[in-house]
Amino acid sequence: MDLLQLPSGPGGGGTPQASTPPSLNVWVDEQYNWNPNQKEAVRNLIFNYALIVGPSMVTGQVPQHLHEVAQNWMTAARKIGVPEEALRNVAQRQVARSYSASS
Repeated sequence: MDLLQLPSGPGGGGTPQASTPPSLNVWVDEQYNWNPNQKEAVRNLIFNYALIVGPSMVTGQVPQHLHEVAQNWMTAARKIGVPEEALRNVAQRQVARSYSASS
């Protein structure tokens, strides 16, 4: 994610209507103010948050070293128009998938 530059603002296509991975991918594709590299950076932000920070946030056990990362990524998401709720929902889905896969 650090190698790709996030856009400086929203993509111009409104906010995501749902927070499933497929719907978020479609939403990113529909953002007409972002170039392909920016779209990839947005995808990386959303899905890295879900995989790395999200599960800790959902369980309420965020390690200290992830607090700053979580805040930075949430701030970046807000800046580009990704609602906090969408990040939380995709993280919750990831946690549910992880739990069901380990069962």
